[in-house]
Amino acid sequence: MDNYKSTPLEHWSYENIVEHYHKEKQHELSKSKTYSSLESQNNDRTKNKVCETSTFPSVDEIENIITSKDLIDRLRQTNLGLTKDDLEVLVNHGITGKTFLRLTEEKLEHHGVKLGPAMNIAHSINRIKKQQSDVYERKVNYYDKSEELSDTSPQAIKKFTKTKLDPEKFREKVRDEIRSEIRDEIRSEIRAVVKNFKDDFRDLLTDTYQLWISPL
Repeated sequence: MDNYKSTPLEHWSYENIVEHYHKEKQHELSKSKTYSSLESQNNDRTKNKVCETSTFPSVDEIENIITSKDLIDRLRQTNLGLTKDDLEVLVNHGITGKTFLRLTEEKLEHHGVKLGPAMNIAHSINRIKKQQSDVYERKVNYYDKSEELSDTSPQAIKKFTKTKLDPEKFREKVRDEIRSEIRDEIRSEIRAVVKNFKDDFRDLLTDTYQLWISPL
């Protein structure tokens, strides 16, 4: 907008303003399309991650297992790395789905489980819970980004580019923007002048006072 400041408002060319407006909007449109493309690719990757079926059972699935046998069978199907000794611990202590998720390394050791199996079982539980948290976070991010992307979607961009330009409204908008910039500059200059005046006046008072109190 700086190139318009030196030209009186009444001498502005409507054609030049419109040309400048279209150039600016084409630049913004190009950036929006690039942003839209990148966000679409990112959302596709995020959606794929959300939809991936993990070999880990979910927290809800584990909680619904009501017998030790069913729990062992399900854990054998996973890649959690639980050994035969680890699974025998669960059987020997009558662990079901809900109690399994509440186990900790300290609780297992307190009930006589060796360090190795106790650590393996506790680590597996943490991995299941972390997976649940990660999946939820990816879902939230996916839907948040989907809503954000909708504002710069190709349909929204297409609708924007078809919008008719109202010459009078646009001209008035440009004038308002320039007036606002000029007002800000004038205010800044006035503040600087007032500050300088205050400084000079304070110095003058100081000098006058020094002369008044100094002996003749």
